[in-house]
Amino acid sequence: MPDTSAPVWENVPAEPIGPDSSTDDLPSVADGEFVWTTELPGGAAGARSVGGDVRAAQVWAACGVFTDNHKLVRAFSRKAMHTTAGAPGYVGAGTSNLKCGSEKWGYRHLLKHRGEWEKNAKIEGKNWRDLADFAIAVVLSDPDVVSYRRSNDTYCFSREIYLIDKRTGRVAATKKPKVAIAAVSKNIITAYIPNTGCKADGS
Repeated sequence: MPDTSAPVWENVPAEPIGPDSSTDDLPSVADGEFVWTTELPGGAAGARSVGGDVRAAQVWAACGVFTDNHKLVRAFSRKAMHTTAGAPGYVGAGTSNLKCGSEKWGYRHLLKHRGEWEKNAKIEGKNWRDLADFAIAVVLSDPDVVSYRRSNDTYCFSREIYLIDKRTGRVAATKKPKVAIAAVSKNIITAYIPNTGCKADGS
């Protein structure tokens, strides 16, 4: 039976953008045409593309107000990685699920960061979920940094993405989206798009 309850995002207030999530560095929408990507212009050193068409955003299942917390919204592929910062650790390859969750984890928690996703997606003329889908996919499939947070038993994944001005081919802004997953279930706890990546303590 289709879920006909009201979309939960209508009832969740957006959190203010944190100090490491400033959008002051973003150009004006009127400045040109832009695209978020994992590739630096001209094949610059250190740049790498991510295999597969992860830029083609997938449809996310709806989470109504009364939808079960464990309903699957979207499944993301995850690369096997040793921690690159902080305490030694290892996360095997597999799938990390974004579920409806609650205010503390999953899609309902991610909604608290929708304000910053919207501001970063607007410059590209995209829906915030399209950018979030792209960022989560590339972060989990090819992270720059992976660290472990002992206090809540989670792993933090992050990597750089670049806002390219299509008129000039230059980088207009750089962000380092973070995705936190539970160490045991590997479910996605949260995802947001700050200026700084995962720290050694997993935050």
